[in-house]
Amino acid sequence: MGYSLPAAIGAQLSNPSRKVYCFIGDGGLQMNIQELQTVIAYNLPITIFIQNNFGYGIIKQFQDANFESRHFASGDGYTLPSFERIAGAYGIPYFAIKSIDELKKLRIPRSASIIDLHFPLDSLITPKTEGDNFIHNQYPYIEDNSIQKLYFQYPDHPSEL
Repeated sequence: MGYSLPAAIGAQLSNPSRKVYCFIGDGGLQMNIQELQTVIAYNLPITIFIQNNFGYGIIKQFQDANFESRHFASGDGYTLPSFERIAGAYGIPYFAIKSIDELKKLRIPRSASIIDLHFPLDSLITPKTEGDNFIHNQYPYIEDNSIQKLYFQYPDHPSEL
């Protein structure tokens, strides 16, 4: 989600003695990439994990479900900047992680850092709310009634409100 980095900044400013981690997709980071300047200006030691599937994954899934996997502007037509060069421009340590072994060996600095996790192109975004569903009814769907108590009597679909 594009708001992950601003939320992480707010969390770090509100809790300066705690370590804050931001998990954000490659597309979401591009929506708020200017906030890296805020991280540097306030010397915030946020670790930013880019969940990088090299395309707008959430839009790809929507296109898979509704448009016969025509990945226009989410795969085809999507370009990705060099996050390594962007991190370098801000003076933020950058690490590209392409395997579990690399992740296991990673030592996260105490300062701000960007950890670029390379995921397969067809990685699913989960959990994910789809179509006319409430947030408690997300993909992958819970079929076993394990959500036993909700604080509001929900109709079956938001469109029924």
